[in-house]
Formats: sequence, structure tokens, C-alpha cells
Amino acid sequence: MKHLLYILLTIALIVVGCLISSVYSIREKARERNRVNLTLCESQLHAIYYDLKVYADQHVGRFPPKLSDLVRSGYETQDIFVCPNSNDDYIALGTPTTKMAADMDGPSRVSYKYYGANLTESSPSESVLIAEPPENHAPLGGHVLYLNGNVVLLNPKDLQEVRGLLQHRKTSVSTAGP
Repeated sequence: MKHLLYILLTIALIVVGCLISSVYSIREKARERNRVNLTLCESQLHAIYYDLKVYADQHVGRFPPKLSDLVRSGYETQDIFVCPNSNDDYIALGTPTTKMAADMDGPSRVSYKYYGANLTESSPSESVLIAEPPENHAPLGGHVLYLNGNVVLLNPKDLQEVRGLLQHRKTSVSTAGP
């Protein structure tokens, strides 16, 4: 009877150890996926910056009123505006440009908050073009794209502060630079 009890106890400990290891492995995989997605997201923001600059160069230094104007004007497709870590939806490739741009203005189609509508290329270089919502990369924070092209990952508190300042002012003005 004692031997059976020891065997059962050993099996139980092995099972518990495997479960703990499995949970740890799942958490590590999620953290790694988040780190990879942070890099992809940053890369997308650099590409968006390039498109914004080209747009501004072709429109007397003014940035577009909405990100969907980049799609409408043929600079990009909607998928670049979806953070790979968000729950936002991609619009099917092959969708006509005008429909894709119109759909972008709907909910859950763009992962980034755009603040460049009232900016020009001569605005202060520390002006914010785009700030990401913190839930995209929770609990790490999110990216901010500045007019000078810098993409900075801010912790959740600093990101909320920047977004709060921008929302409070209701305009696209400078915040503390990178």
C-alpha cells in the first residue's frame, strides 16, 4: 500500500511539474511573440512615416487629414496600419482602393491614432504624428512616431500621458520629444 501511495505521489508531482513547465512555456511564447510584434510594429511605423513624408512633399508640406488618405492616394494598403499585436481587422487584399480607404474609417481597422492632420513639415520636430494605444502591446506600452521620424517605445504611463496631452489639446502639437 505504501508503495502504491509513493508511486501515485510521484506521478502527481510529475504531472504538476509538467503543467507548471507548460504554463511557463506558453507565457514565454506569448512574451516572445509580443517582442517580435513590437519590432514589426516599429517597422510599420517607419514605413508609414516615409509615406507621410512623400505625401507632404507632394501636398505643399501638409500631412494628410486622415491615414486613410494615404490609401486613397495609392501610397499604401490598409494592412500596414494594423499592428500585428492588435485585435484590429485586415481588409482583404484586392479590395478596390476607394472602398479600402472608406472601410479604414470604420471601427477596428487602424491600430494607430493619427495626430498629423494639422501638421506641416515645418512643424516642430518633436510633434507627434502617431501614438499607439497601450493595449496593442500591453503591458509594455506602445510606440510614438514623431515628426522627425523617430519611433519611440514608451512605457504605459508615459504613453498615456502623451496621448492625454494630445487628446486634451484637440490639435496636433508637440509633446516632450524623444
